[in-house]
Amino acid sequence: MLDIFSGLRLVVRRRVVNIDNAIFRCHWFFTSTLLVSFSLIITARQYVGQPIECHSVDKIPDSLLNSYCWVQSTFNVPQACNGQPGVDVPYPCIDNTRGREIKVYAYYQWVGIVLFIQGLMFHLPYYLWKLWENGLIKAITGGLRVAVLNEHERAKKKEIVVEYIHDHLGCHKRYALKYFLCEFICLINLLGQLWATNKFFDGQFMRYGLEVLQYSSSSISGQFAPTTQAQISSTTTRQQNQTATLGVGLGGASSRSSLTLPLDTQPQVNTLFNNYNPAAPLHHQKQSSSANGGKQQVDPMTLIFPRMSKCRYHDFGSSGDIQAHDALCILPLNIINEKIYIALWFWFFILAILTLIVIIYRLFAIISENVRCKGLISRCKLSSERDIRLICRHCDVGDWFLFYMIAENVDPLIMREIVASIAIKITNHLQLKEELKAQLEQDADREKLRLLMDEQYRMEAAAAAAATAEPITSYLENLSGNSNN
Repeated sequence: MLDIFSGLRLVVRRRVVNIDNAIFRCHWFFTSTLLVSFSLIITARQYVGQPIECHSVDKIPDSLLNSYCWVQSTFNVPQACNGQPGVDVPYPCIDNTRGREIKVYAYYQWVGIVLFIQGLMFHLPYYLWKLWENGLIKAITGGLRVAVLNEHERAKKKEIVVEYIHDHLGCHKRYALKYFLCEFICLINLLGQLWATNKFFDGQFMRYGLEVLQYSSSSISGQFAPTTQAQISSTTTRQQNQTATLGVGLGGASSRSSLTLPLDTQPQVNTLFNNYNPAAPLHHQKQSSSANGGKQQVDPMTLIFPRMSKCRYHDFGSSGDIQAHDALCILPLNIINEKIYIALWFWFFILAILTLIVIIYRLFAIISENVRCKGLISRCKLSSERDIRLICRHCDVGDWFLFYMIAENVDPLIMREIVASIAIKITNHLQLKEELKAQLEQDADREKLRLLMDEQYRMEAAAAAAATAEPITSYLENLSGNSNN
């Protein structure tokens, strides 16, 4: 059986480069692997062991009943779930079906397939992100995860990272938004899986974990008292006066399936029925009390995953009429199913809360520089906080996310050098911008001064020209007057 897990080694192998965070890995790696493993366990149990064992007091081969009931499904009687096992009913939810509603359980053949499909669905967001990421982080950080490198190789690879980050500031916003979208798809997929699982179990999965906790807490607190000796004696006396019959409850009206026992075995049977409840722990039988309206409280695991149910088989009698035969079926596979789905219930809700927290954090990171800065400081613990704050002031959310992912894949000592180098480059770039700005301002001032001097020169030239032209004009006027005389 262990050979069925050999194929999982390709899935769980250690990766060289991380392109996501821990919560994302919980979706596509842990949850997907968990679901596929559960699927393999259930599938192997179906083929290696006996998933169902049915028996009828009529002379029908058990092998025929097992195959028929596994294919055609089994059923229970919900109205019999509140009866006390061994007194009112032989087993929780098992009784005759005359005029009663039945609940058919047809899901157990599909549990292994459904779990496998769910495992694939949890892997889809990572596949989409890997397609969009296209090996960028691996190309940038290749070989920098290990701090023990020769000086030349270390400086060369570090310079590649520094140059890329500095030269592509402001170019990674779409890269980050695609990753955030994949995280949101993880949440949508998880909520969709909760909804689908709830529909798969006829609307009983959403409260499954809460009901199991409530049932377990009532067992511990002793809310339901153990069976009293007076009740045992009363029931034993009542049954000793009757024919020793172990009824399994027929659905047909013409006959009754029963197992007739010798009278000398009746006290042992009565003791067995009154002191043993398969639905409850061996040391504690839950029975009616005023707290729950006098009704038997049944383990919610038994309601969703019945360990015993009924199956009806039809054939022809000697007269040619159709006869119905009821059989009791034990479903050992449901012992595994109930444990699997209680674990999945808690894990799904815990993962949904954690994913929602991550998405809220992403929203704050998009709108707040301070949130981004604190996140980067927590990741680059060996780096200077002053350098990190300088970097955060001059990069957008896309550059911040890329820087964060690089820090995930680079040794902290090397990351400290990268942070310092980028901070120096940004500082030098800012100084260069200031110098260029000052130079431009000086050039602008010179241009203004030149224009001002040109304007003043033109004004002075015009004034000088006017002053020179006035005597000439007077002379010409005088000359013109003399000519007239």
